[in-house]
Amino acid sequence: MDPDGEFGIVGALIGAGVEAFAQVLTHQGSYSDFSFNKTDIAIAAVVGAVTGGMGGRLAMQSAKGAMRASDALVTTMSVGSTTNVAGAMLSSKLNGTEFTEKQMIYAAIGGGFGTGVGGKIATNTARTLERGFGSFNASIASSTEKAFVGKTAEASTSVFQQAGAISADLSLNTSQKVLSD
Repeated sequence: MDPDGEFGIVGALIGAGVEAFAQVLTHQGSYSDFSFNKTDIAIAAVVGAVTGGMGGRLAMQSAKGAMRASDALVTTMSVGSTTNVAGAMLSSKLNGTEFTEKQMIYAAIGGGFGTGVGGKIATNTARTLERGFGSFNASIASSTEKAFVGKTAEASTSVFQQAGAISADLSLNTSQKVLSD
């Protein structure tokens, strides 16, 4: 997935931060009695690490030409959706709440949509960078170019993917909590 672990760590930090922010945002009542659900924050960190690491690696493979961009995007969306559902199921189990079909659908859509949007933005960024080397191709070895573009795609996919997941998760979590109350 992410041999250096750098994008998994970024994903974990972003996932945990988003979950903490969502908890504060959706809290009802006085903040004097507020406490973070550390279980959900830990689960969000794991989900962020998996999707960030995997998405970054897939983008790098696509940018290097080892796989088609469409295959990388579909796989990234699949991983995001599956990981988000698994995280939501685990959260319900550990918090002693029922995991409903509606929650599964929200988690699947949020995970797939968020990582898909982020992956698409990152893929377009990588293509733009790759085209930008046009006049320099004579002086830059192709392998060096592909390595640079690949690493940039890997980094930007992790960031954009997490940003997409953040917005989707925040909107879906907030909507779900509002609708259930």
